[in-house]
Amino acid sequence: VSALGDSGGGTDIGIEALKAARRGKDGRGLPTTLTARIEAAFHLNEIEDAADWFIAEFGGSGDASPLAPLVFEAAEAGDRVARDILEAAGDELGLCARLSAIRLFRPDQPLTLVLGGSVLQKPTLPLMRDAIAAQLRRVFPDLSVHVLDAPPVVGGAFYALDLLKDQGALPTDFPWPDPA
Repeated sequence: VSALGDSGGGTDIGIEALKAARRGKDGRGLPTTLTARIEAAFHLNEIEDAADWFIAEFGGSGDASPLAPLVFEAAEAGDRVARDILEAAGDELGLCARLSAIRLFRPDQPLTLVLGGSVLQKPTLPLMRDAIAAQLRRVFPDLSVHVLDAPPVVGGAFYALDLLKDQGALPTDFPWPDPA
Protein backbone atom coordinates (compact mmCIF):
# COMPACT_ATOMS: atom_id res chain seq x y z
CA VAL A 1 0.00 0.00 0.00
CA SER A 2 1.72 3.16 -1.19
CA ALA A 3 0.10 5.33 1.46
CA LEU A 4 1.98 3.30 4.10
CA GLY A 5 5.31 3.44 2.29
CA ASP A 6 5.14 0.23 0.27
CA SER A 7 5.66 0.82 -3.41
CA GLY A 8 6.78 -0.75 -6.64
CA GLY A 9 3.57 -1.60 -8.46
CA GLY A 10 2.10 -0.19 -11.65
CA THR A 11 0.30 2.70 -9.95
CA ASP A 12 3.49 3.76 -8.17
CA ILE A 13 5.46 3.57 -11.41
CA GLY A 14 2.78 5.68 -13.10
CA ILE A 15 2.85 8.36 -10.39
CA GLU A 16 6.64 8.52 -10.59
CA ALA A 17 6.33 8.88 -14.38
CA LEU A 18 3.97 11.85 -13.96
CA LYS A 19 6.33 13.49 -11.49
CA ALA A 20 9.36 12.92 -13.71
CA ALA A 21 7.54 14.12 -16.84
CA ARG A 22 6.51 17.36 -15.19
CA ARG A 23 9.91 17.93 -13.58
CA GLY A 24 11.62 17.19 -16.88
CA LYS A 25 9.42 19.68 -18.67
CA ASP A 26 9.84 22.57 -16.23
CA GLY A 27 13.57 22.04 -15.69
CA ARG A 28 13.55 20.70 -12.12
CA GLY A 29 14.50 17.27 -13.40
CA LEU A 30 16.27 15.62 -16.27
CA PRO A 31 14.62 15.79 -19.68
CA THR A 32 12.66 12.65 -20.42
CA THR A 33 10.65 11.24 -23.29
CA LEU A 34 7.97 10.37 -20.73
CA THR A 35 6.47 13.85 -21.14
CA ALA A 36 5.80 13.44 -24.85
CA ARG A 37 4.79 9.79 -24.48
CA ILE A 38 2.17 10.57 -21.82
CA GLU A 39 0.85 13.60 -23.69
CA ALA A 40 0.55 11.59 -26.92
CA ALA A 41 -0.96 8.47 -25.37
CA PHE A 42 -3.72 10.39 -23.61
CA HIS A 43 -4.13 13.21 -26.14
CA LEU A 44 -3.11 15.87 -23.64
CA ASN A 45 -2.16 19.45 -24.52
CA GLU A 46 0.12 19.70 -21.47
CA ILE A 47 1.50 17.14 -19.02
CA GLU A 48 -0.28 18.99 -16.22
CA ASP A 49 -3.58 17.85 -17.76
CA ALA A 50 -2.70 14.30 -16.73
CA ALA A 51 -3.77 15.18 -13.19
CA ASP A 52 -7.37 15.24 -14.42
CA TRP A 53 -6.99 11.63 -15.55
CA PHE A 54 -4.94 10.01 -12.81
CA ILE A 55 -4.96 12.05 -9.59
CA ALA A 56 -8.03 11.53 -7.40
CA GLU A 57 -7.73 14.99 -5.81
CA PHE A 58 -8.22 16.48 -9.29
CA GLY A 59 -11.19 14.28 -10.16
CA GLY A 60 -9.14 11.53 -11.82
CA SER A 61 -9.34 7.81 -11.26
CA GLY A 62 -6.53 7.68 -8.70
CA ASP A 63 -5.05 4.84 -10.73
CA ALA A 64 -1.92 5.79 -12.65
CA SER A 65 -1.11 2.18 -13.61
CA PRO A 66 -2.00 2.79 -17.29
CA LEU A 67 1.16 4.91 -17.43
CA ALA A 68 3.46 2.04 -16.40
CA PRO A 69 3.72 0.51 -19.90
CA LEU A 70 4.91 3.90 -21.18
CA VAL A 71 7.71 3.84 -18.61
CA PHE A 72 8.81 0.40 -19.78
CA GLU A 73 8.70 1.54 -23.41
CA ALA A 74 10.74 4.65 -22.63
CA ALA A 75 13.26 2.60 -20.63
CA GLU A 76 13.65 0.12 -23.49
CA ALA A 77 14.28 3.08 -25.81
CA GLY A 78 17.11 4.20 -23.50
CA ASP A 79 15.40 6.96 -21.47
CA ARG A 80 17.57 7.33 -18.34
CA VAL A 81 14.74 8.79 -16.23
CA ALA A 82 12.42 5.88 -17.07
CA ARG A 83 15.19 3.40 -16.31
CA ASP A 84 15.79 5.06 -12.94
CA ILE A 85 12.07 4.82 -12.10
CA LEU A 86 12.05 1.08 -12.81
CA GLU A 87 15.30 0.43 -10.96
CA ALA A 88 14.00 2.33 -7.91
CA ALA A 89 10.73 0.37 -7.97
CA GLY A 90 12.65 -2.92 -8.18
CA ASP A 91 14.99 -1.83 -5.41
CA GLU A 92 12.03 -1.11 -3.13
CA LEU A 93 10.34 -4.42 -3.92
CA GLY A 94 13.67 -6.18 -3.40
CA LEU A 95 14.13 -4.52 -0.03
CA CYS A 96 10.68 -5.75 1.06
CA ALA A 97 11.47 -9.25 -0.21
CA ARG A 98 14.87 -9.27 1.52
CA LEU A 99 13.41 -8.18 4.86
CA SER A 100 10.72 -10.87 4.61
CA ALA A 101 13.20 -13.56 3.59
CA ILE A 102 15.53 -12.73 6.51
CA ARG A 103 12.67 -13.60 8.86
CA LEU A 104 12.00 -16.92 7.14
CA PHE A 105 15.33 -18.31 5.94
CA ARG A 106 18.99 -18.49 6.89
CA PRO A 107 21.48 -16.69 4.63
CA ASP A 108 23.38 -19.94 3.98
CA GLN A 109 20.25 -21.63 2.59
CA PRO A 110 19.47 -21.66 -1.12
CA LEU A 111 16.60 -19.27 -1.80
CA THR A 112 14.17 -19.45 -4.69
CA LEU A 113 12.32 -16.27 -5.59
CA VAL A 114 9.25 -16.52 -7.80
CA LEU A 115 8.16 -13.24 -9.39
CA GLY A 116 4.60 -12.59 -10.49
CA GLY A 117 2.47 -9.62 -11.40
CA SER A 118 2.29 -7.62 -14.59
CA VAL A 119 5.21 -5.24 -13.89
CA LEU A 120 7.48 -8.23 -13.30
CA GLN A 121 6.11 -10.74 -15.80
CA LYS A 122 5.40 -8.69 -18.93
CA PRO A 123 8.51 -6.54 -19.51
CA THR A 124 11.34 -7.85 -21.63
CA LEU A 125 13.75 -5.39 -20.00
CA PRO A 126 14.83 -6.97 -16.69
CA LEU A 127 15.63 -3.75 -14.77
CA MET A 128 13.10 -4.32 -11.98
CA ARG A 129 13.79 -8.03 -11.70
CA ASP A 130 17.54 -7.42 -11.57
CA ALA A 131 17.15 -4.79 -8.83
CA ILE A 132 15.01 -7.15 -6.77
CA ALA A 133 17.56 -9.95 -7.13
CA ALA A 134 20.43 -7.61 -6.22
CA GLN A 135 18.71 -6.69 -2.96
CA LEU A 136 18.21 -10.34 -2.03
CA ARG A 137 21.74 -11.36 -3.03
CA ARG A 138 23.10 -8.98 -0.39
CA VAL A 139 22.08 -11.57 2.19
CA PHE A 140 21.26 -14.69 0.13
CA PRO A 141 24.11 -15.41 -2.29
CA ASP A 142 22.54 -18.72 -3.39
CA LEU A 143 19.49 -17.11 -5.00
CA SER A 144 17.59 -18.42 -7.98
CA VAL A 145 14.96 -16.24 -9.61
CA HIS A 146 12.02 -17.51 -11.64
CA VAL A 147 9.36 -15.47 -13.40
CA LEU A 148 5.88 -16.97 -13.49
CA ASP A 149 4.63 -17.83 -16.94
CA ALA A 150 1.02 -17.98 -15.75
CA PRO A 151 -1.21 -15.37 -14.13
CA PRO A 152 -0.61 -15.10 -10.36
CA VAL A 153 -4.21 -16.15 -9.73
CA VAL A 154 -3.21 -19.70 -10.71
CA GLY A 155 -1.33 -19.95 -7.40
CA GLY A 156 -4.48 -18.91 -5.58
CA ALA A 157 -6.46 -21.59 -7.38
CA PHE A 158 -3.91 -24.26 -6.43
CA TYR A 159 -4.01 -23.06 -2.83
CA ALA A 160 -7.81 -23.31 -2.81
CA LEU A 161 -7.59 -26.86 -4.14
CA ASP A 162 -5.04 -27.71 -1.42
CA LEU A 163 -7.44 -26.42 1.24
CA LEU A 164 -10.32 -28.41 -0.20
CA LYS A 165 -8.15 -31.53 -0.33
CA ASP A 166 -7.02 -31.04 3.30
CA GLN A 167 -10.66 -30.66 4.40
CA GLY A 168 -11.69 -33.81 2.56
CA ALA A 169 -14.00 -31.83 0.30
CA LEU A 170 -12.59 -33.34 -2.90
CA PRO A 171 -13.31 -36.87 -4.05
CA THR A 172 -10.38 -39.26 -3.61
CA ASP A 173 -10.19 -39.75 -7.38
CA PHE A 174 -10.09 -36.00 -8.04
CA PRO A 175 -8.00 -35.38 -11.20
CA TRP A 176 -5.28 -33.35 -9.49
CA PRO A 177 -3.67 -30.84 -11.89
CA ASP A 178 -0.04 -31.33 -12.77
CA PRO A 179 1.86 -28.52 -10.95
CA ALA A 180 4.14 -28.11 -13.99
